[in-house]
Amino acid sequence: MSIFCPACGARNPDNAVVCHVCGKDLSKAKSAQQAKQESSTPLILLAIAVAAIFILASLTPFIRPHIPFIEGNINQFINNALGSNGTTLQYSNNAITTTSNTEKTSPLLPTTSIAPSVYITAVNVQTSYSSNGLEYNHTQTYNGTKLSAASEFPYTLVFSNSANTSYVINSIKVGTPGFLYVNSTPALPYLIAAGSSISITSFIKSPNYSYSGVLELKVKETALNSSSSNKTLSKNATNGELWDQRIGESFAENYTDLLYNVTAIPQIDSNGCGPSYTVDGLSDMGYWYKLALSYSLCNDSYFHSPGFSVNYQVYGPSGSAIYPASGSYISMPLNGSINAGDEVLLNMYVIGSNVVMVAKDWNTGSGGYVLLDGYGANSFVGTHSPFSPHGFFTGLMTEWYHLNQYNSTEQNVTYSPLCSASCSPAAWLWIDESHGNSSFANNTVFSNSTSVAVYPYQDAAISSHKLAAYYLSNGSFITG
Repeated sequence: MSIFCPACGARNPDNAVVCHVCGKDLSKAKSAQQAKQESSTPLILLAIAVAAIFILASLTPFIRPHIPFIEGNINQFINNALGSNGTTLQYSNNAITTTSNTEKTSPLLPTTSIAPSVYITAVNVQTSYSSNGLEYNHTQTYNGTKLSAASEFPYTLVFSNSANTSYVINSIKVGTPGFLYVNSTPALPYLIAAGSSISITSFIKSPNYSYSGVLELKVKETALNSSSSNKTLSKNATNGELWDQRIGESFAENYTDLLYNVTAIPQIDSNGCGPSYTVDGLSDMGYWYKLALSYSLCNDSYFHSPGFSVNYQVYGPSGSAIYPASGSYISMPLNGSINAGDEVLLNMYVIGSNVVMVAKDWNTGSGGYVLLDGYGANSFVGTHSPFSPHGFFTGLMTEWYHLNQYNSTEQNVTYSPLCSASCSPAAWLWIDESHGNSSFANNTVFSNSTSVAVYPYQDAAISSHKLAAYYLSNGSFITG
């Protein structure tokens, strides 16, 4: 420490007694300077302490206590290590999730999540048939195609049948975990006749998580008997005789207007034959009128193309077919298509000297109508038994022609009335099967019916040979 002379201001060593310039005595100056230095030391220390406190305070938010990373306190470890700033961090199943408690978000965490994506690198199709004439082609190419997660997308296969027999595509399933088959257009099962082809579009739902890989599709088909390969069945193949299986409801009251919705359910047997869902009217002049929504219909001389159609026919009082005379159905011209699962209107009524038949798909708007000779009819009449000796009746029926005796169940089909409660009459429920083309009564294989006419409020039911009929309190008739 130096001593400054109070007289001349010269700087002297701290051990000097007199100023080396002017000779002034320095003892008093030395004592005064030491006293001043001692008084300023606490202030310097205080300033240093204040600065240290300020620095520590500014670093406090970044200092966390050390917590061992063990299972019991893992969530506390995460939140203390990263800092939440209004966001709670939660550890579960080897993953960390965040929950925002305020509008603030931690700058250490992403403010938005990345949506999962699905990439299909290829599509593999597995079939249950060998190379015997039925082939398929892809119409789309998936090579790293990106799709949104949890969304539906279409995939189309074109099936070509160069064989001498028909095939039925029974189902298309997805073999890749996470993907879900929704449905197909046209609806399955679908018959592919010999020499024909069809495009089938399946709608598939992607998984709700990220995926990249191959999509596996599984096609199940059935080869039909050669007798059903052509649209016209050979009488030699069936001996001119088919098995006619029926589930019906015969009204006990008279009507001039029959008005019902029926569900379009596609179903076929092993030979490709499907059912008809019919509204039937026995006129007071003895003529029997049938209006049918059919799917892949077979009978002894006619085989419909695959898919839905609306058909009709008329029988005379003697039991013989008069329109058409061959006994087969006539197709009603429609202005569009009928889709599987749709509600279809079937309406038949007597007006003037005519019988009018109307059909309409409520979903697609497709429909048509025909005007037929009523032969002097005034109404459709109920019967005092399930049906007349010729098998005629007024009511509803699911009818299915088979090439062989059929002992399997059917899918449920619902007929719903579109009128007031007065059009839910007393009715007989019945189930039967006949074989051949001669008199119905002489060729019955089995038959069962209610002993009396029942009313819908009774929720009546009947069953036989794996088949059943239900008459519900709302007037609906269900077969299956």
